[in-house]
Amino acid sequence: MDPEEVIQMMVHQFKKVFGPDLVRRASELGISEKEAVILASSLKKKLPSLKRNLLSLPFSQSLEKKYSLQSDPTVIYELRILMEI
Repeated sequence: MDPEEVIQMMVHQFKKVFGPDLVRRASELGISEKEAVILASSLKKKLPSLKRNLLSLPFSQSLEKKYSLQSDPTVIYELRILMEI
């Protein structure tokens, strides 16, 4: 495959996963699609799957209140330890 075909496949797959419902939710939160993907990527990288929804809630609430989105990886690390106890 040439690089152009690979990129087209990747974009097609992204659009299948990041569909209209997620586009609408990002818009409701006042963030761009790019910002939504960055946030989701950050949460996925740092959190076990079962705890992502629970710990993504403060981010969603901050976005709904138009607060700046701030995160401290040391706090996330601490939460992971506490939740494993």
